[in-house]
Amino acid sequence: MVQAPGHTRIDILGVFEDKGYKQPIPTVTAFDVYLDATDLDEAEKSARQVVEFFLPIMGFAANAAYDDPMVLLVYENAPVAGRHKYRQRLVRPKRDAVLLGSRDFDFELFAKLLQRILDHQDSLRFHRALVHYNEALTHWSVGKELRSVEALYIAVENLGPVVLNLAKKTKSLDELRKEWAQILDPRKCPECKHTWVPDGSLTSAAIRKMVFLDDHALLREVRSISDGLEHGFKDFPHLHEKSRLLRNKFQTTIRQAILSLIGVDKTVSEALLAPPFDLPKRQDGADTSFDTELEGIGGKLAREGRTHPELNLIYGFPSATLFPNGDVTIEVRVDITFEALGDGVLAHNLTTGVDKAKSVVFGTPQITKGAM
Repeated sequence: MVQAPGHTRIDILGVFEDKGYKQPIPTVTAFDVYLDATDLDEAEKSARQVVEFFLPIMGFAANAAYDDPMVLLVYENAPVAGRHKYRQRLVRPKRDAVLLGSRDFDFELFAKLLQRILDHQDSLRFHRALVHYNEALTHWSVGKELRSVEALYIAVENLGPVVLNLAKKTKSLDELRKEWAQILDPRKCPECKHTWVPDGSLTSAAIRKMVFLDDHALLREVRSISDGLEHGFKDFPHLHEKSRLLRNKFQTTIRQAILSLIGVDKTVSEALLAPPFDLPKRQDGADTSFDTELEGIGGKLAREGRTHPELNLIYGFPSATLFPNGDVTIEVRVDITFEALGDGVLAHNLTTGVDKAKSVVFGTPQITKGAM
């Protein structure tokens, strides 16, 4: 459980499913977010913002990619009797590849990393960098190295002001200009001949020194890839081949730099750079929305032994008709079952967000428990 500022509480849970192995296996990570809101829309928006803050940090800690979060369930749960607004989305994520696309998560390491980021004055910049780091991991496969390198370079650019601020804590700008004189790109006024160093040049020098640790060859190559892709002056075969050769080293460099710049303890940094977290893990869902009102007592809307009230969707296809002009009409029957309602809890005013395709006729939803 994580206690966020205000009245927000987040429970982070691993969901296990029986897939026919010797024991249930983890399939997805679920976030239960408890917060105050005026309606379901506000609650959904606030919960998503909370989760979107935590996910990049969790993904970086595990060095594993994650999908954009999906809000599956949101409902009003005040401990009073009456009708409670309820919304659920039934999503079919790609869970069968879990054994290849998932990784055990070290919550203790994540918590220490999270605290360092929250305490850092540039926490928002670090967070943005981690979002781009995850984007690199989502493309971590053969043939997509260029996408990963580009995302990693954007992460570096987000860190530029951070490293320059850190450098200025120990030395003045004049001292930095003298120390980095050989790698700066000064400008000279053609009229008065005045020479100065642009802020961008100082930032670039700070990146070279504090992110790439003076590995100018690597910095030059990945910058060339990024510029060549963005401005179109390099052909794709060249960019792909360069990215294939440099991606892994670039990723390791960025990961080490982020941990160093955040200032985590040495033991935490070493653990997050050691197996299995040293190598990136890429993650290898129809979306149906339901809104209803659950009548009962808040806090007791779910069946005993279940955390939340949930409904299940079952599709049936009673008939299909092929017309002479080639059109096809398929009758789809949608059966909706409330599987986890508490005793005496009723459902009212069910509406669905199912998209009705032109060639599909939807049958009447059948509620097997609860009242319409």
